[in-house]
Parts: sequence; C-alpha cells; structure tokens
Amino acid sequence: MKKLLYMASFLALIFTACDPMEDVYDEIDEANADELADAKFFSDKTLIADGYRLTDADFELSSDENVAKYKNFSKYQAAADFLPEILTNKMLYGEAGNEYKVWFDFYRGKSEAFSNYSNKHEVSADEYAAVGGVVADLGYFTSDVKSGDKVDEILKAAHTGAEEGDVQKFISKGAASKSYKFEDVSIEAFEKFVMGNADFEVILEMIKADDDKKHLVDAKYGTSEYYYGVSTYNNNFDGRLYKWSAYDDYKDMSDDDLEDLIYDRQTEAVIVALKAKFPDAQILDGAGKKITYIVEYSVYDGADKDKVVMFECTSDGPNPEFAKIGSLYVNTMHELYMFDGTDWKIEDDIYRLESEDYDAMGEDSGFPGKYDNFDSSMEPANYLPAFMNTKWIYAQGGDTKIIAYKYYNSGVTELRVDEYTFAQELKWILTATVVDGSAIVAFKDKAWAYVPPIKLIKSEKDATVTHALTDENYDMVGDGQYDNFYIKGMTPEEVDAEIIPKITKILKANFELAVGDVYEVTYNYYDGTNGTATIKLEAVEDN
Repeated sequence: MKKLLYMASFLALIFTACDPMEDVYDEIDEANADELADAKFFSDKTLIADGYRLTDADFELSSDENVAKYKNFSKYQAAADFLPEILTNKMLYGEAGNEYKVWFDFYRGKSEAFSNYSNKHEVSADEYAAVGGVVADLGYFTSDVKSGDKVDEILKAAHTGAEEGDVQKFISKGAASKSYKFEDVSIEAFEKFVMGNADFEVILEMIKADDDKKHLVDAKYGTSEYYYGVSTYNNNFDGRLYKWSAYDDYKDMSDDDLEDLIYDRQTEAVIVALKAKFPDAQILDGAGKKITYIVEYSVYDGADKDKVVMFECTSDGPNPEFAKIGSLYVNTMHELYMFDGTDWKIEDDIYRLESEDYDAMGEDSGFPGKYDNFDSSMEPANYLPAFMNTKWIYAQGGDTKIIAYKYYNSGVTELRVDEYTFAQELKWILTATVVDGSAIVAFKDKAWAYVPPIKLIKSEKDATVTHALTDENYDMVGDGQYDNFYIKGMTPEEVDAEIIPKITKILKANFELAVGDVYEVTYNYYDGTNGTATIKLEAVEDN
C-alpha cells in the first residue's frame, strides 16, 4: 500500500504544476490514519490485567458535576453512564474485545430502615401562627402551650399521606424558664422586640461618644465595644471572657465576677435599646392592660445563643424607664414521632441511650456521662462502638442497630440518630454509606463500553430480545458435539450455575447488552432425554 502511495506521489510531482506534494502528503496521512490510531490505542498504556481502581482524580474527569464532586457513583449517577467516559478521558486503553474489571467507590446511601429516621419536621412560622394566641405572636411554644401537646395536630396537617411506621424528627422552639414561667406571671398584653443592627448601632455610637468609655471600642475595626459587649458586625452581644479580659478594666476580675458583670451589662444595654425603640412607651395599653416588653437578642460566648428577656415599663414616656421581669430560655425540642396509622406518637422502637449508658462511657468532666450528651469534643463514633461491644456481646455478623442519643451543639441539645453494623472482625462500626463497587467494561471499536451483568429473572417482563441458540453458539462455549447442554443429575441451582455463564458469554458475543433489556433464550438440554427450555435474563446495574 505504501509503495503505491509513493508511486502516486511521484506521478503527481510530474503532472502537477504548483505545490505538487501538498495533496500527496494529505493522501498519505489519510491512508496511514488508522494505522497511527491503532498504534496509539494499543500502546503499552493498557488496563492492569487484574483490574483497575478509580482514584479521586479519575472521578474529576467526569462531565457530571456530582460524580466529580463526590468522587463516587450512585444509583443516580450510574457507573454505566459515566465510567466509559472517565476511562476515555484518563486515556486508558485495552485490547480490542477484552473485558476488564474496574473498582470504584459507590454511594449506596442509608439503609431503608435508617432512612426512615432521617426525616425531620421543623415547625414553620405559619405553623406557630396556626396554633394561635401567644404562641402565634411569639413564634415559639410556651410553658402554657407545650409543643408536645400540638405534635399530632401539626404532623397530621403537614403529612397527610403518612403511612403506619413513618417517622419524623419533630423540631420546635419552646420556652423553659428557670426564674419565670408563664403560669406564674400573667401576660395581659405585650410588645415583641427583636434586636437588629440598628439597635446595636445605637448602643455602639453612645459608647463612642462617651469619653469615659470610648477606650473600650475595639481599635482595629470599631464595630465592637466592651462596656456592654455589642457587636454591630455580628449583630449580637460578645460574651467571650478572653475578649473582655484583654482590657485593663477587667483583667484582674475572676471569671465568675466577669460573667456576672457581662450578664448585668447586657440587661443595661437592652434597656438602652428599648428606650430608643419605644421613646413613648406606656405601662398600660389602650384597653388598660399591662404591657410586657419581650426582647429577643443573640449572644456569642463560643456558641451562638438566642436570649429572650422580659421587661416592664415602670415610668412611661416621653423618657420611659424599664425594669427586667425575667428571662425566658427558648430551647429547641428534638423528638422522634412515629405514625401508628391513626396518630403520631413518640417513637420507642429503636434504642435510646439512657443516663446509665452515658455514665458507662465516663462520668468525669470531658466524658458523656457528665451531662448525658455528646458534643464536638466527645464525638459519638469515639464512644459508641466500645459501649455497644459490651452492651450486645452476642451480636452476629451483619446485625444492625439504630441508636438515638443527645448531642449538644451551639447551645441546643439535639436528638441525633446513627446506624451501626456488627462486622465480625471489627465489631460494631458505623454503617457505611459508601462501599466498594465494581463494573465490567470492554474495549472495542477504540472506545470503552459498559458491560452489564446478566441476572436470571422469574417475572413476566416482556422480552426485549428473543434468541434460540444456534450450532455456532454451542461451539463457542464447548458444547458443540451434541448442540445442547448436558445437565443430567443436576439440581435446578446447579443447572443455573452451569448454563447462565455460558448463555451470558453467547449474548455478549452476539448483542450489544443494555441495562434493562430482557433476553429470552431458548436452548437444548440433555438430562437423560433430550429437551428444550426457555430462560429469561435481564441486563442490570452492577450495584
């Protein structure tokens, strides 16, 4: 072929007047293109014979942003759709027609049982409003109207299609006071005041204008001051002791005394904000009812905390005075509820850690038993496996348990749930959501193709392909002498184990397998007498 091309180039040189070699070079390049491509595709850059594992960098070669971001495949981002592309972009090559096994991380998610415990319902502003009364006005439950009394009503309205056994983690805000309860003090009327940036600005500007206090304004940014502790950048009070003790005014104070001072100063600052907000505040409203001023604000002392403080007007406008009545501690309630087919009730099927369980993991400071909860310095995964190994000593490999526990996070005690699996060698471990996955791929026509596994099905699915085995098919799998499968004396299970791999090989050689396709195959057999049977196989995902 090359000799012919060179001769063509010589003749072209004789008969072409201008640039005689240009077309000839193009022709030579075109003729050699396939040969050059083959040299590239079948170089020594081939897949390892015993398989290849995708790396994080390999996943980043995918055009799918989720595959590239999470570095795994899943039922939503299937290997069948994206693995061939990754191998091509990786410039991995194989021998034509050969199959290769590729390993990868596969996100299988939570188990069905555990997923049921991942649902959560956080009470919305509209749902607080629907409760009515003081709950509607405040936007949280009170000591008079407790969230537990309204759970069934709220969940029924929100989850009309709930089925028996469904679980929701119910999350709501509610008041639980140490020094004040709604039933102790009658609220006849109230004004709700949520402190925002403008309110903190009023306080900061007052400190900047005070010659005796302006040295307590932070010098670098000027957005915080440490007489009252307001921060106009974060719109909260800064309660961190180390920030305050950096100033000479406080450096000799004990932590307890400084904490008391900060608490009192916050109350003073709120009164400053109240006077600015309600310059004509009244003791009674137009109907003669006493007004309670309910003030909400945030404090940061290493964790964000929402405070609710109640004031009364003791001397009304134009220069009103205010006095603190008491504090409401607005807590976030976390509780699991299960639908029994009629009502939502507290879930009691899974194991919930009890006080003695936390104590078993250590009662001293820095251990779960101290406050009967975990936190960021005491992660559950560092304690629960050892606890479970002593609690359930007769667990068997593959057993699972769903555990509910308390976790303190930024001022809120949450109820969290984890699933653990008993692995024979490792004992109790967190149930993995990412596991090893694998797929078979083939390199043909200079491209990668996903090869779906074949699974026997018993259902009445319609066949996508029907095929009766031919003499050539039997020859391919070594049964060409009699053109049938010899299954004499085999159990049904042994028959499947014998013939399914052979039929799979035949299908791969004769059809482009596609996930979801159903292959109805008719074959001959000998089990003492000659017979014919039909089997249905489906091409499926690996994982």
